[in-house]
Amino acid sequence: MFTVFNTGVGRRNRRFRRLTCEPLESRRVLASAVTISEFMANNDDTLVDYYNQTPDWIELHNTSGGNIDLEGWYLTDEPGNLNKWPIPRSTVLYPNQYKIVFASNRDEVAPNSELHADFTLSSSGDYLALVEPDGSTIAWEASPQFPPQFNDVSF
Repeated sequence: MFTVFNTGVGRRNRRFRRLTCEPLESRRVLASAVTISEFMANNDDTLVDYYNQTPDWIELHNTSGGNIDLEGWYLTDEPGNLNKWPIPRSTVLYPNQYKIVFASNRDEVAPNSELHADFTLSSSGDYLALVEPDGSTIAWEASPQFPPQFNDVSF
Protein backbone atom coordinates (compact mmCIF):
# COMPACT_ATOMS: atom_id res chain seq x y z
CA MET A 1 0.00 0.00 0.00
CA PHE A 2 1.26 3.47 -0.79
CA THR A 3 0.33 7.03 0.10
CA VAL A 4 0.54 9.49 -2.79
CA PHE A 5 1.82 13.00 -2.16
CA ASN A 6 1.47 15.93 -4.52
CA THR A 7 4.74 17.83 -4.27
CA GLY A 8 3.79 20.75 -6.56
CA VAL A 9 3.31 24.25 -5.17
CA GLY A 10 0.27 26.35 -5.96
CA ARG A 11 -2.28 26.13 -8.78
CA ARG A 12 -0.12 27.93 -11.32
CA ASN A 13 2.59 25.26 -11.24
CA ARG A 14 0.40 22.34 -12.34
CA ARG A 15 2.74 21.32 -15.13
CA PHE A 16 5.61 21.06 -12.62
CA ARG A 17 3.75 18.84 -10.17
CA ARG A 18 5.28 15.54 -9.37
CA LEU A 19 3.71 12.62 -7.52
CA THR A 20 5.76 10.55 -5.14
CA CYS A 21 4.86 7.40 -3.25
CA GLU A 22 5.73 6.40 0.28
CA PRO A 23 5.44 2.75 1.37
CA LEU A 24 3.32 2.08 4.46
CA GLU A 25 3.61 -0.78 6.93
CA SER A 26 1.38 -3.81 6.49
CA ARG A 27 -2.03 -3.47 8.15
CA ARG A 28 -5.08 -5.67 8.26
CA VAL A 29 -8.59 -4.64 9.24
CA LEU A 30 -9.79 -7.34 11.58
CA ALA A 31 -13.23 -7.70 13.13
CA SER A 32 -12.57 -9.63 16.33
CA ALA A 33 -14.09 -8.70 19.67
CA VAL A 34 -10.79 -9.48 21.44
CA THR A 35 -7.64 -7.62 20.46
CA ILE A 36 -4.11 -7.05 21.64
CA SER A 37 -4.45 -3.52 22.93
CA GLU A 38 -0.89 -3.06 24.17
CA PHE A 39 2.34 -4.98 24.68
CA MET A 40 5.82 -4.42 26.03
CA ALA A 41 8.82 -6.23 24.57
CA ASN A 42 11.45 -4.64 26.81
CA ASN A 43 10.08 -4.56 30.37
CA ASP A 44 12.72 -3.65 32.96
CA ASP A 45 10.57 -2.29 35.79
CA THR A 46 7.13 -1.35 34.50
CA LEU A 47 5.19 -4.48 35.46
CA VAL A 48 6.31 -7.15 37.93
CA ASP A 49 4.90 -10.69 37.83
CA TYR A 50 4.13 -13.20 40.59
CA TYR A 51 7.78 -14.36 40.57
CA ASN A 52 9.01 -10.80 41.16
CA GLN A 53 10.45 -10.68 37.65
CA THR A 54 9.76 -8.27 34.78
CA PRO A 55 9.03 -10.36 31.68
CA ASP A 56 7.57 -9.05 28.43
CA TRP A 57 3.80 -8.74 28.51
CA ILE A 58 0.77 -8.63 26.23
CA GLU A 59 -2.53 -6.96 27.10
CA LEU A 60 -5.75 -8.47 25.73
CA HIS A 61 -8.93 -6.37 25.53
CA ASN A 62 -12.55 -7.45 25.11
CA THR A 63 -14.06 -4.70 22.94
CA SER A 64 -17.48 -6.36 22.73
CA GLY A 65 -20.60 -5.91 24.83
CA GLY A 66 -20.60 -9.56 25.95
CA ASN A 67 -18.47 -11.94 27.95
CA ILE A 68 -15.77 -13.87 26.06
CA ASP A 69 -13.96 -16.95 27.35
CA LEU A 70 -10.34 -16.94 26.16
CA GLU A 71 -9.82 -20.68 26.70
CA GLY A 72 -8.73 -22.12 23.36
CA TRP A 73 -7.53 -18.81 21.90
CA TYR A 74 -3.86 -18.67 20.87
CA LEU A 75 -0.94 -16.26 21.12
CA THR A 76 2.06 -16.68 18.86
CA ASP A 77 5.31 -15.04 17.86
CA GLU A 78 5.69 -17.29 14.79
CA PRO A 79 3.65 -16.59 11.63
CA GLY A 80 4.05 -20.23 10.57
CA ASN A 81 2.73 -21.58 13.88
CA LEU A 82 -0.59 -19.88 14.68
CA ASN A 83 -1.37 -22.45 17.39
CA LYS A 84 1.88 -21.95 19.29
CA TRP A 85 0.52 -21.10 22.74
CA PRO A 86 -3.10 -21.91 23.60
CA ILE A 87 -4.57 -19.94 26.48
CA PRO A 88 -4.63 -22.83 28.96
CA ARG A 89 -7.69 -22.31 31.10
CA SER A 90 -11.07 -20.70 31.23
CA THR A 91 -10.44 -16.96 31.47
CA VAL A 92 -13.56 -14.90 30.98
CA LEU A 93 -13.15 -11.32 29.82
CA TYR A 94 -16.17 -9.18 30.62
CA PRO A 95 -17.17 -6.29 28.34
CA ASN A 96 -14.35 -3.75 28.06
CA GLN A 97 -12.12 -5.79 30.41
CA TYR A 98 -8.36 -6.24 29.96
CA LYS A 99 -6.09 -9.22 30.75
CA ILE A 100 -2.28 -9.31 30.94
CA VAL A 101 -0.43 -12.35 29.59
CA PHE A 102 3.26 -12.45 30.43
CA ALA A 103 5.52 -13.52 27.57
CA SER A 104 7.93 -15.12 30.03
CA ASN A 105 8.73 -18.43 28.34
CA ARG A 106 7.23 -20.25 31.39
CA ASP A 107 4.13 -21.85 29.76
CA GLU A 108 2.05 -21.93 32.92
CA VAL A 109 -0.63 -20.42 35.06
CA ALA A 110 1.02 -18.90 38.15
CA PRO A 111 -0.47 -19.57 41.61
CA ASN A 112 -2.13 -16.14 41.51
CA SER A 113 -3.78 -17.02 38.12
CA GLU A 114 -1.35 -14.99 35.99
CA LEU A 115 -0.98 -16.42 32.50
CA HIS A 116 2.57 -17.01 31.25
CA ALA A 117 3.11 -17.82 27.55
CA ASP A 118 5.87 -20.13 26.30
CA PHE A 119 7.70 -17.42 24.35
CA THR A 120 9.28 -14.00 24.80
CA LEU A 121 9.18 -10.97 22.54
CA SER A 122 12.21 -9.51 20.79
CA SER A 123 12.77 -5.82 21.46
CA SER A 124 14.39 -5.52 18.01
CA GLY A 125 11.04 -6.39 16.38
CA ASP A 126 8.99 -9.57 16.24
CA TYR A 127 5.83 -11.09 14.84
CA LEU A 128 2.91 -11.18 17.29
CA ALA A 129 -0.61 -12.48 16.79
CA LEU A 130 -3.78 -13.35 18.68
CA VAL A 131 -5.63 -16.24 17.01
CA GLU A 132 -9.25 -17.27 17.53
CA PRO A 133 -10.18 -20.77 18.80
CA ASP A 134 -10.54 -22.18 15.27
CA GLY A 135 -6.73 -21.98 15.10
CA SER A 136 -6.61 -20.08 11.82
CA THR A 137 -8.57 -16.82 12.16
CA ILE A 138 -6.20 -14.04 13.15
CA ALA A 139 -7.91 -11.63 15.55
CA TRP A 140 -4.92 -9.25 15.76
CA GLU A 141 -1.39 -9.27 14.37
CA ALA A 142 1.77 -7.22 13.97
CA SER A 143 2.98 -8.36 10.56
CA PRO A 144 5.58 -8.91 9.29
CA GLN A 145 6.79 -7.63 12.68
CA PHE A 146 6.35 -4.78 15.11
CA PRO A 147 9.07 -2.09 15.03
CA PRO A 148 12.04 -2.01 17.44
CA GLN A 149 10.92 -1.26 20.99
CA PHE A 150 12.30 1.03 23.67
CA ASN A 151 12.99 0.08 27.27
CA ASP A 152 9.85 0.33 29.45
CA VAL A 153 7.73 1.84 26.66
CA SER A 154 4.64 -0.08 25.59
CA PHE A 155 3.38 -0.30 22.03
